[in-house]
Amino acid sequence: MTKTKKGLIGWLITLVLCAGMLAGVLQGAAPAVASAQDDYTIGISVPESGSYNDLANAIAARIPSDYNVYSWNYQDAEEQIEQLDKMITRNVDAIIIVPSDEEALADAFREIRSEGIDLFVIGDYIENSPEGTVFFSNDYYVLGLSHANWIRSGSDFNADSVIYLYYASDANGQLYKQGVLDGLAVLDMPGAITCVEVTGLQDIDHALNDWFEEHGGEEVKENVTYSSAFAERVLQYYHAHGYSDAASGTGIRAFSDPTDEDAPLGYDDEYAAYLSSVGQSIADTIQTVLEGGEPENATEINGCYVVYYDFVPGYIKYVSR
Repeated sequence: MTKTKKGLIGWLITLVLCAGMLAGVLQGAAPAVASAQDDYTIGISVPESGSYNDLANAIAARIPSDYNVYSWNYQDAEEQIEQLDKMITRNVDAIIIVPSDEEALADAFREIRSEGIDLFVIGDYIENSPEGTVFFSNDYYVLGLSHANWIRSGSDFNADSVIYLYYASDANGQLYKQGVLDGLAVLDMPGAITCVEVTGLQDIDHALNDWFEEHGGEEVKENVTYSSAFAERVLQYYHAHGYSDAASGTGIRAFSDPTDEDAPLGYDDEYAAYLSSVGQSIADTIQTVLEGGEPENATEINGCYVVYYDFVPGYIKYVSR
């Protein structure tokens, strides 16, 4: 989700599990061993933040009803490691995590797999992870291609149109940028594209300062990014320079939480459909692995598996003055 958006950008869980679907939820307590030999016990460790809650609920609701699913929330890497230790000592069958710190969790990853516990990571592939680890990640190049189509279908471009494309300096950011550029090249879109590599949010300010100084604030047609943090920084910049939210004008294509009051009509339905599809796909993969199979449609990297899924749907905001 980055990153995830940075995105893609990304995920927190406090599972409120449906009655009859799951055994229950224990906040900050260790799970019991599965009640029957054919049952599976799954432990979940995720950060205390709002971004991952909806997707986690969608996954949990689609896990078979004879599985036992328990969740913990953590505030930092130390607390997450303590949670993982508890899960290991209680013989869970699988652990799903959003990692707090790649380096701090390296030993925990190895211990989890050495105990025969299946490990599912919501996030990008981490080098030197133990074999058999399954990552649920986003394909940033495909996202870039998708955004190219979204950009072209949503605006009336001409030879004078200007697009500012913001991307992170990491590998996923480079993939996203290339996907957008390749997609727009295929579409033979007129106008100019300015690519801004973002290592810190101030890079966005510097790029827009240069544009405003050179063009006197003349409108950019589109500001495009996969990162909600980048998009919000762009929006703040325009607000600070005399622009207000509007029905049309300069576009800022962004990802956002569906509770956003400015979300367009129908976004909640689109978001719900996304959750249903991705939640089912991830739950199916988890069940396949627990029952002894290999993940379908996965990319194998050094003995690990990476299963790609879509980003949260985005929408566009406009500003004008």
